[in-house]
Amino acid sequence: MKTSGRLVPLFFGCALAACDKNENPTNDASAMDVGETGDTPSSTGDGDESSGSEGAVEPEPIVYTVTIDGVAVPVERLSQFEIPVSYVHLSHSGTPLQVEITAVEAFTDFTLSPKSKNIAATAAGNTLSFTLDEPGYFILQIPNQERFFLLVDPPEVDAPQLGDPTVRNAMDIAGMDNTGVTDVTELVQTAIDEASGAAQNILYFPAGTYGTRSLSLRSDMTVYLAEGAVLRNITEQANLLGPAQGLTVIEGSSHGYIVMSGVTNAKLIGRGTIDGNGATLQASNRKMFLVKIENSSNSVIEGIIARDSAFWNTLIYRSENINISNYKVINNRLDSDWNETDGVNFDNTTASTLLNGFLYTGDDCMAAKSDDIQDEFPVAGLLDPTMGSYINVADITYEKVVCFSRSSGCKIGTKTFGETMSNVVYRNVDVVLADRGLVIDAVDTATITGTVFEDIRLEEITGRLVDFNMDPQSITWRTNPGTCTVTNTTVTNVSSESNVECRIQGNIHDWDEADQYYGNEYYVDGVTFTNFSIGGNVIASLEDPNASFVTNEYGTGITFVLPEAGG
Repeated sequence: MKTSGRLVPLFFGCALAACDKNENPTNDASAMDVGETGDTPSSTGDGDESSGSEGAVEPEPIVYTVTIDGVAVPVERLSQFEIPVSYVHLSHSGTPLQVEITAVEAFTDFTLSPKSKNIAATAAGNTLSFTLDEPGYFILQIPNQERFFLLVDPPEVDAPQLGDPTVRNAMDIAGMDNTGVTDVTELVQTAIDEASGAAQNILYFPAGTYGTRSLSLRSDMTVYLAEGAVLRNITEQANLLGPAQGLTVIEGSSHGYIVMSGVTNAKLIGRGTIDGNGATLQASNRKMFLVKIENSSNSVIEGIIARDSAFWNTLIYRSENINISNYKVINNRLDSDWNETDGVNFDNTTASTLLNGFLYTGDDCMAAKSDDIQDEFPVAGLLDPTMGSYINVADITYEKVVCFSRSSGCKIGTKTFGETMSNVVYRNVDVVLADRGLVIDAVDTATITGTVFEDIRLEEITGRLVDFNMDPQSITWRTNPGTCTVTNTTVTNVSSESNVECRIQGNIHDWDEADQYYGNEYYVDGVTFTNFSIGGNVIASLEDPNASFVTNEYGTGITFVLPEAGG
């Protein structure tokens, strides 16, 4: 989409003008199991369904209505979630936007995050008003009302255009259906295969809902999801009972909905949505990655909403140079327990990034992991995905991310196998909510070095603010060797509103005299805190009364650098 204006409202990423129920095929009642947008700005379902006739589908309740510069924009509500949420998605460039968000009930207390954006919002009755100067991802929390997300992307740059000789319109394929009624897996997969390396190597999906089972992207091709396009997973739960052919099993799951396996120069881009139908699959105790990339390189994901995953949302495994940007993850999330719906995990991967992300998850938001186990460290009862072969994690960057987690915000682990994990960077992150904020779970075999936590704001942490630990006995769901070391970790310009425990502990292998490592000492050594503050107070030492540090003799070389006067 070439940007000619300053505002493009999206519904499932669709332009406002295309969201009229007479023009947008996603409004077919049979296409989705969540509310659709008709003539009103909220997800109320098709008007014919609310007539009261026998067998009619009840419309979605109106929870939020939203206007941008006085114009009503569509609101999407994910009612299939155990805790429903609503959101508006739009692209913006240019002059400031006047935003009004109206809830069902009047309120005076609210939180608009990230707080670091310092948006001056005013509540009057049941409406919140504010000015938005730039793109960003925002979370509105009102006591006793559903959460609301405002997801504002930067405009697309050089988006594919229908009519270009390199672009194939998916709707030109005979038999293609964009109402979500028909299974179009074979048609879509064939078109993907044909695009690989072809002169016409961009497969363009216009607005509509495309029901498919698992899809595998190929090398040297692009899948483009235009505003309003939804790829929706219709995989039957019975098809997930056995492993997926040719894909690695990670924590009991090999299946992915959108798969890149053994590819290079593949792209998944646009302002559309991939929907994993995860709430339904999880109800049958099935796991399925929403996006699974393995053994791939030099590939891109940009601009997509990835929602309702049945397991980890996005896994990048044994890959290199995978770049993800302007990426929005919305998972089914519980407030009372975690449900394995991680956000974006880089696993045994190198030279890869997540830049500008929104991660709403039922488990870890971001985790750099190493699942591969070396031959010299056999671990009883734990699957070794690659039978002794391993790739050391290196040069992973998460930057400019807003996250809301049931578990950890910025994490290394829990899987920390391999020989080394080096240069993992978390930078410019707003953790709106997490149980643990900054985490290194060093419980397996790797030397973890050069980890950077920089320019991070933590709003609410319910468990541990910092947790750099070697506590294998805390990992009760699997066996772990406990031979990691952690060196050269920096925590710079990190602030937290919550004053909760900061744990920095190494260990001595003293829990099993029969273990070959019994008596060995493993250290968390060399942690530098620079301008680290809690509750507005800069922390000067482990003994600072404004912090709650817990250390042991195996946590060494911990230093604090105060900001320069006037800095």
